[in-house]
Amino acid sequence: MHDFTSHVLQRYWEVVGWNPYNSYLHLTSTSSAVLDFPLPSGLNFAISASPSPPFFTTYRLRALPQLEGSLGYIFASTDEEAPALDVGSSRTISIKRMAHRFRVLDAPRAPTAKEEIWQGGVRVDTRDYLLYGSMHVPSARVDALYTTRISPEMTFLLTGRSYPSRTFLQSSEKAAQAIAGDAAQANLSRDKTAGRMNVQLMLQRDTGKWFTEYSYSAFDALWGFRVLHNFGTSGSSASISESSMPSESNGLHTEAMVSKRGVEDDREGESGVGGGLKGRFSAGAEMFFSAREKSAGISTGVRFTTLPEPSTLQANGVSDQVPQPPTTLTATLNPMMGHLSTAYAARMTRDIVACSRYDFNVYSYDSELTVGFEYWLRAARQAQQPAAASPLTNSMSHTAQRIKQAASDVIGSVSDSVKAANSSREDLPAEQPRTRPDKVLSPNTRDLSLREGFGPQSDRGLGTEHLPSLQKERPQPNLREHEPPTSVSSPTRPNPVSSGITTEESSGDAGLTTSSGTVAPLLALIKARISTSGVLSLLWEGRMRNTLLSFGIRADVSPSALASNESRNHGNALRSIGMEITYFATGEEARLEQERRNRRQQ
Repeated sequence: MHDFTSHVLQRYWEVVGWNPYNSYLHLTSTSSAVLDFPLPSGLNFAISASPSPPFFTTYRLRALPQLEGSLGYIFASTDEEAPALDVGSSRTISIKRMAHRFRVLDAPRAPTAKEEIWQGGVRVDTRDYLLYGSMHVPSARVDALYTTRISPEMTFLLTGRSYPSRTFLQSSEKAAQAIAGDAAQANLSRDKTAGRMNVQLMLQRDTGKWFTEYSYSAFDALWGFRVLHNFGTSGSSASISESSMPSESNGLHTEAMVSKRGVEDDREGESGVGGGLKGRFSAGAEMFFSAREKSAGISTGVRFTTLPEPSTLQANGVSDQVPQPPTTLTATLNPMMGHLSTAYAARMTRDIVACSRYDFNVYSYDSELTVGFEYWLRAARQAQQPAAASPLTNSMSHTAQRIKQAASDVIGSVSDSVKAANSSREDLPAEQPRTRPDKVLSPNTRDLSLREGFGPQSDRGLGTEHLPSLQKERPQPNLREHEPPTSVSSPTRPNPVSSGITTEESSGDAGLTTSSGTVAPLLALIKARISTSGVLSLLWEGRMRNTLLSFGIRADVSPSALASNESRNHGNALRSIGMEITYFATGEEARLEQERRNRRQQ
């Protein structure tokens, strides 16, 4: 899962309208999420809080195999006109937003500038920025990050890392030994990174079709350049993105906002690949040169990814054609190292993603094939049955209720008529003949029937010819009736959906809903990967009460490893096992949770 710091940073990028996935650095992010997912190591705990939306605190503790920890602070400054930087809580946030998962990248779009605010001829709107700092114990390492939007198309990123001096580490070791004895010696002063400090500068420019990145690392004087070009027209003309489809968010079935965009006229850059897949090609490269090491590196890559087809999507998010499966193909080449890698990832069904990757070295002829998948666990289908009732069933149920109500009205009317007749009969002369109660009330009223009493049509029987009119009077079932209203983005701030960022709640559920237009809520994510080298990795990510839980294992099942274990008479192929528990909440969420606990205790 993403840690809390990465989650806040992604939320900040969404609020300011910046799309980091358009970089060459994320060219293979779709396949890497399925095949190179990180596994927790040992026993880890992470607790984070947000006393106020701009300020966040995070604490991490690693209990096994060594006792380590970190303390971090985050501050994000955005305009008052921008949406609030709400990161949610571990109790309600969607698992898709926190998990490393397969993503369908939307069409790239040029970032939109925020509206300028002028007062008295002076521009008063401030620049967005985010600050982060953390300190690790017992290593005393300090990490820092600063990012800001310097123009609509440019973002600046500064990262730093500092290790304490060897003298400080030696004094810390002596203090630890004096308190806990020789067993507490961590040999921190022997660390080769003692006294080092590194600062990295990064400048990114995004125009939609082009994404360029310039970087510099001070420690080894490393200069870097990355570029990615997206063929075809700008994605700002796409009609409806995945975010307009029904999705799962915070355990509720909501429908994200539909982006109102024009229809794309120029289809340059879109082409069919194998079986009629239509999508977009992207190509890029990166180059690095170290003045200190006198070395250089270069790599290049190409990517094909399918995109939603504007011509087949209607305004209500329903496709009149069979949607093509979300698919991504990538190929990268490092000519200096002779390394070639190709990957294929596709969403086979709504909840299953399969991926394969083949690596080959042209110099050593070494090769490796890696396959993996991810599977989403959802709630039981029975919970969706009441919402998926057919219109015929609803019509029959409504008609039965109308007949029952009509019968009750008739019985009540007859009862009132009898009472009125009894009271009027006492006032009639003795010689006056007895009359029917209904004739006393209304001489023009004829005998009532159970088929009558339907409002203005009470003087006629209810036959089959009246069903169309009854169907018109019957209120149509509306799934949006009980849904919370969708949020509207600020007019002065670009919408994250229209900025090319595919949100976690919407990605993957497009066109894959039930007959009722909703999808079952997500419960957990299962990932697995295995390669020809014999390394097997399994990961489970889900929610346990108010916390997010990750559990993973790594094993070596290659024949050589199994034979070696068998010769040593223990046969243990398990290489690592780990679990991570994450909890975070806002100040308001914590207050409400405390009130709920107090009510339960009372």
